[in-house]
Amino acid sequence: MKTTVFCIAFAAAAVAVPAHADQPATPADKVAFCKELANTTGKIVKARNAGVPMQKLMGDVDKQQAKTPGLGDYFRHQIRAAYSVPRNYITPEQGQQAAYDSCVEKYGVK
Repeated sequence: MKTTVFCIAFAAAAVAVPAHADQPATPADKVAFCKELANTTGKIVKARNAGVPMQKLMGDVDKQQAKTPGLGDYFRHQIRAAYSVPRNYITPEQGQQAAYDSCVEKYGVK
């Protein structure tokens, strides 16, 4: 049950992945893009479980905004989702898998 609730929060963010100049074009690029988003989501959950303050992660997103234009809102949503539940509510791997599954579903690739 708890994983389902958390997965729904990450799924909502994946559907909202914004279009930007570097949006993937080929199926292989889409899979790589989704893996990268999922890896970052796993890192967010890991940081949350380790007790890293939410403000630090939000600040990190702001610093990376220039490198990943258009993805800041996505990552901010993922951070809010991770911090909306108690620490260690899910594992980083569960968060990563939920984000990946939602992303590939959006792009229609596997």
